[in-house]
Amino acid sequence: EALRQEEAGPLDRESTRASKVARFKREKAIKAQLEELARRRMEQMRASAVDMDDESEDWPAGVDEADERKAWFLQIELAAQKAIEARRFLTEENKILQHMSTMTPEEREAPRPTAPPELIAELRKAASSLAADKEQRKGKRYFTSFHVKHLKLQKDLIKR
Repeated sequence: EALRQEEAGPLDRESTRASKVARFKREKAIKAQLEELARRRMEQMRASAVDMDDESEDWPAGVDEADERKAWFLQIELAAQKAIEARRFLTEENKILQHMSTMTPEEREAPRPTAPPELIAELRKAASSLAADKEQRKGKRYFTSFHVKHLKLQKDLIKR
């Protein structure tokens, strides 16, 4: 299903997100099933090992073939999902590398565009004023609450 979706082309954001969530849930379910099968396999092997005679040369099978087959199919499905996901990333990486190969060495090493210095100065000024306002508000709250408590104590002492 994931391969068909990938070949169908790009999806809108909601469909892409829904697809990722579905893949994540399926991967989680597969891992849980694999853990359950491994736990069951260990229990079966322990039970058959206890029942085994010391004289017997054959190691007990103790593993259900249907469970073993299911585990193999789940592992294959999990690997296929991971491969499809890796293919998506590799496709994007390939596009980037193709674009890079069309660029001249001067373009590749050219400095990246930056914001104008005036804009950077304005942003720094705004950030520092916001930080100063925050500190002032913190100080006033502490200062005010301190004075209110202090005044209440003074009034209580005067009344006594």
